[in-house]
Amino acid sequence: ILLRDPRGVTSSNRVRMAKTMVAAAGYWNTHYNLAMRLLKQRKDQVLIVEYEKLVRAPLEKLTEILFFIDPVLTAEVNAMLEQVMPTPTSLEKWMGVLKQKEVEFVESVCFNGMQQLGYMPELATAPRNISPVLYLLHNVWTMRRFLLRPSALRYKNTVMRVKKMVTSLNT
Repeated sequence: ILLRDPRGVTSSNRVRMAKTMVAAAGYWNTHYNLAMRLLKQRKDQVLIVEYEKLVRAPLEKLTEILFFIDPVLTAEVNAMLEQVMPTPTSLEKWMGVLKQKEVEFVESVCFNGMQQLGYMPELATAPRNISPVLYLLHNVWTMRRFLLRPSALRYKNTVMRVKKMVTSLNT
């Protein structure tokens, strides 16, 4: 399970998917709760990986992931891992995107999960609950273009699948 600071996730979701603050923060909470439920049910089959640690130390973290999957690492896999170099500067990008009021909102909505994962809220001092109905309405609003034109969503998914197939054929 790959977990990331909810402020970074919210910032990315707002930029990439034009989600509202409620939908973006609720998205993180939903996935956090699913991850914790899965961890309880299948503790021996689940590895928690923090996105920030993966970006800061990719070789170390990817080796850990591969060892979790299959303890026998080959020299070829190690060579591939050495070529992966993400940029740690992206980890704090949310600081330049979210306003203080938005940071406080995300931190309060994701307060309990943040603390359990070791992310320290900077502005929020207590948790805030989002009503499930409000969360649903914000998601419907965010997805309204696709809900009103389902053929556009099918078209987009089909184009993405075709591009992936073409890419895999060329490599």
